[in-house]
Amino acid sequence: MIAMQQGPQIAQIFAGPGGASVKGAFAQAGEAVGNFVTKIGPVGLAFGGLAVATGVGLAALISYRSGQAEVEKALSGVGRASGATQSSINALAEAQSQAGAMSRRSARDIAAAYAGTGRIDASLLGGAVSATPDFAKFLGVDRSEGATELAGSLSDVSRGATELAERYGLLTDAQAESIRRMDAQGDRLGAQRRLLDAVRDSTRGLAEATTGWGRATEWLSDRWDDLGRGIDRAVTGGDLDTRLKTARDALADARKDAEGSTSIYRQVFTDPQIATFEADVRRLEKLVQTRDAVSEQVQRGRRSLEVGSLIRSLDPDQEQLKKLTDQGMLLRRAITDPIRFGLSTEQIEAAKRAFGDVSTVVKNLVADVDQFGSRAVAALNRSADASARLVGATGFGRSAADINQRFDEQLRDAKEADRAGIERARRVELDTLTRSQSLEQTQRGGAFARAPSEIQQMVLAASQRFPTVPPEILAAIGEKENGFRLSGPTNIKDRFGNPASTAWGYGQITVDAETDIRKLIPGFDRKDPNQAVMGAAAYLSLRQKWAGGDLTKALDGYGTGPGYGIDVQRRAGQLGDTSSLGVARDLDVQSQAVERSQDALRRNTELYGRNGAALEASSRAADLYRDMLARGVPPSEALRKSLEGFALSAEDAARATRLVQFARDDDFARDQLGRDRIDQQAYAVARARFGDTTSAEARAAIDRTRGTLEMSETKAIFSDGVTSFVTDLRRSGDAATALSNAFGNAADRLIAKVMDSAISSAFGAVGGDSGGGIGGIISSLFGGGSGGDTGVGLTSDGGWAGGSFTGHGERYDVAGLVHRGEVVFSQDDVARHGGVAAVEVMRRSGGLRGYDSGGIVGRDAFTMPSAAAMRPANGNGVPAINFIDQRPAGSPEMEPAVKRRSDGSLDVIVRTVEGRMGQRAAGGQGPFKQAAGGAGFRNG
Repeated sequence: MIAMQQGPQIAQIFAGPGGASVKGAFAQAGEAVGNFVTKIGPVGLAFGGLAVATGVGLAALISYRSGQAEVEKALSGVGRASGATQSSINALAEAQSQAGAMSRRSARDIAAAYAGTGRIDASLLGGAVSATPDFAKFLGVDRSEGATELAGSLSDVSRGATELAERYGLLTDAQAESIRRMDAQGDRLGAQRRLLDAVRDSTRGLAEATTGWGRATEWLSDRWDDLGRGIDRAVTGGDLDTRLKTARDALADARKDAEGSTSIYRQVFTDPQIATFEADVRRLEKLVQTRDAVSEQVQRGRRSLEVGSLIRSLDPDQEQLKKLTDQGMLLRRAITDPIRFGLSTEQIEAAKRAFGDVSTVVKNLVADVDQFGSRAVAALNRSADASARLVGATGFGRSAADINQRFDEQLRDAKEADRAGIERARRVELDTLTRSQSLEQTQRGGAFARAPSEIQQMVLAASQRFPTVPPEILAAIGEKENGFRLSGPTNIKDRFGNPASTAWGYGQITVDAETDIRKLIPGFDRKDPNQAVMGAAAYLSLRQKWAGGDLTKALDGYGTGPGYGIDVQRRAGQLGDTSSLGVARDLDVQSQAVERSQDALRRNTELYGRNGAALEASSRAADLYRDMLARGVPPSEALRKSLEGFALSAEDAARATRLVQFARDDDFARDQLGRDRIDQQAYAVARARFGDTTSAEARAAIDRTRGTLEMSETKAIFSDGVTSFVTDLRRSGDAATALSNAFGNAADRLIAKVMDSAISSAFGAVGGDSGGGIGGIISSLFGGGSGGDTGVGLTSDGGWAGGSFTGHGERYDVAGLVHRGEVVFSQDDVARHGGVAAVEVMRRSGGLRGYDSGGIVGRDAFTMPSAAAMRPANGNGVPAINFIDQRPAGSPEMEPAVKRRSDGSLDVIVRTVEGRMGQRAAGGQGPFKQAAGGAGFRNG
């Protein structure tokens, strides 16, 4: 853009006349040179040219040697660990120059920077150098700074991967993690190669292509380097690898020249040359071997350092032990020779204290490592041992043990100057815990609250040392055994008035118990008052251990046997609340109970049997009032009246709810009267499950249950028939008689089912009549009755959506709503089909059932008699039902039929049924008698 803007000016400068332009400048320079040559002449020009050439060559040599010196410097010291040589770096620079990536000198300087770190392998130098231009362009710096940055990332490859991922985003998290893991596993070369590949992939192509001027500059730089390298090789022979190669080539040429020469010529000329060349080759090879050996040694040392650092990091205890041991040795030398170390008197004392602190830490560390392998494992085992000792400990005992455990751990490695402060902190925490426990026990009541303060402190101290012993139990033992006295014989006397045993002191410790206690408290003396409470705690802890942790058994073993433990626990307050607050609460409860009883007596005297609602409301209000008073609400007559009003309203609502529930239950019970036995069970199951019998779920349950019960009854009929046949056959041996009896039993069941359905239908017609009873049933059966029928199927909306009889009344009396999809029978239709009972039978059973489902044979030809026809001759009472056996002898078929007689009675004709069935019915036996109830009976 600048060239385009300034183009005319640039052209003018290059093309302008005279010295006002570049062209003029070159012209003037040419003129000046011509004048100069004319003046000095050819000889002077020759000498001048030689001097210039010499100066140029010398400058090129100095420049080349300066670059080589930088490479040699980079490869000395830590740079040897890279494994690179001066010759390999020169070859790498030559390759980069031939590829046109950069000049030979630039590539050599960058490669030297990487090799100089000593942590980048020679095999990676080529890739690192080629990646540098793009990486530097990404960072916005020159190549030298870019090389320095990338060398740092490759040297510490784990840190470098993290920084390149977090700071620049050149690596993904997965790539960075992979590099870190490879480095941690010892594959640093692989990790460096992976990082270099990731950088090269992320920055490839960022560096701009070299311009023409840049290529010219790099070409001139390479030519200048060629000149210096040529002169250097002519003067010094080049680097070590180049000199070795030159010496080997010269040796080969000398040997080849000697092959065609005479012996004299070889002795005079070639053999001395060969010997000289061989000596040079051996000397140079030795130098190369020495250089390579040093480089390998440096690499081995670095690898050893990495492994050693890893080993030390995995065993910090050993490293700390070494460090402490070294510190201890230094302090010992300083203490034994203070003049040499220039210590004053104060410094000597400080060194002694420091030596003691270090010795303590070393001793503990050695013990931990020797026993458990590490300090951490040793601490875990100490904690585990402490927890094992606290099995069955009380809350107070466990808290005290935890405090001691924590401070013991701090004291193990504490400095001598810090120990007093640590111990004070322990005492403060234990004292705080003791005072809190003392306050809690005193408020709880029992023997501890009754004990003198001195005894209380001894009890708490003993419970700290023996954490499984409850303080209140230990106090109760002292109260029971010796009235809290610390010394003195037992209170139990023999018949001579002497102590009945050798028991002594606070816990009445015997001689045998004293022996056991000394296992826990060496030197224990049962007659020492200062040890009395501690001894009792020790002995009880032993008893707890022997009883498997059962406190009651331990107390019985401590004392006089069964009953001792219960008495001690009662004294301790463990069998109830013995605190002053608990006693006051119990008295208040008793007082309230008396008040409630008196109030209940008064209410029942006034209201029982007279006003149940007022009685219930008054009782509830009184209970609410007392509850509020118990919560601290101030007593108030207005509050009492308000609660009574609320209670009365609630009781009214509850009684109304119970009335509604009763009405619904009674309606259901009346509906059940109009259902046969199977429907009763089916409806009862649905109502129990779903709370109603009209919902879709309830109807589905009714249908399913009805089907199940029908199948069960059918199974029972067949099962009874088969059982009857087999039983009679076994008893009589007469198959015909057994079969006749079996069919007779089946017929009994079928007729009972028919009669149950018919009678249930009759009851269903009057089930909702408020004037029900026998009169209502008879009236329903035969078309009579009052007009007070409310309608069994009446729903909450005043309709009969579920069907049923709408009640008696005039033709145009409104009885409810009619819904779409229904068929309504007029009064004439009802009368024509046999009256309400007959129509209800058809509605409930889905029509007259056929023989296959328990109905009559030939139902299509059957005509339902009218209600008037069904009435007896006197128009009042129950018609006689006659059972007539017209079975032809030996006929296996049953053909039941029903006929109406002129006197209004009904004939139920059952043919082909055993003759004894009528006799059984006449004798009041079998399902006929049960189904007919009080109906008349006639056989034949």
